Amino acid sequence: MKTKLAPFIIASFLLLAGCSSTPTRDPPANGVHVVQKGEFISQIAQDYGLEWEDLAKINGLKPPYALRIGQRLRLTPGTVNASSASNRGDDRASDADPGEPIGTIPWIWPTEGRVVSTFKAKDATRKGIDIAGVAGQKVLAAADGEVVYSGAGLAGYGKLIIIKHDARFLSAYAYNEKLLVSEGQKVKSGQVIAHMGLESVDKPRLHFEIRLDGQPIDPLRQLPRQRKL
Repeated sequence: MKTKLAPFIIASFLLLAGCSSTPTRDPPANGVHVVQKGEFISQIAQDYGLEWEDLAKINGLKPPYALRIGQRLRLTPGTVNASSASNRGDDRASDADPGEPIGTIPWIWPTEGRVVSTFKAKDATRKGIDIAGVAGQKVLAAADGEVVYSGAGLAGYGKLIIIKHDARFLSAYAYNEKLLVSEGQKVKSGQVIAHMGLESVDKPRLHFEIRLDGQPIDPLRQLPRQRKL
């Protein structure tokens, strides 16, 4: 049974699969964005076609890059420190340092093997990691969650599984030979969800992504340093 979330999940992946950020809104005349409730730095940057690292640097933001409602962010370099000009508000807009582990999910490695491709924030073709293996090798759920997509409807991902772990985190498992779970199914950390394959690649491998609020983050920052499978 297809879940109602599936079309939105696919749309999210398609939106973020492009080679560059496409602005979805025009910058204010004064070049300053005022942070609204629920906004975070990566989402704001994407809206204006910017890289989040550049936006943080322009405004002198430091880890964990927490924003506040009413905070003013300059969208282009300038002489006025707009980010500190207004730092009032009772609620923080949610974001965290992509260079450090984020959240409290106890992630495990989704399969065994050597990492042959790493995450690169500014490269749309490297939104996760690739782990080499053998055809038919077990692919595991990296944490407890619910399967929100299981299929082959997204070009470039082959047979794909997407798991929602909480309100903010998703994980994705691509290039599979066989999918063993269906949409709407609850899965446990370490449960076998697929078999590694050759879909869309020349050698057996798993493409693995972790997304925070829809934005890809480096899985190697979330996974334990030692594989425990």
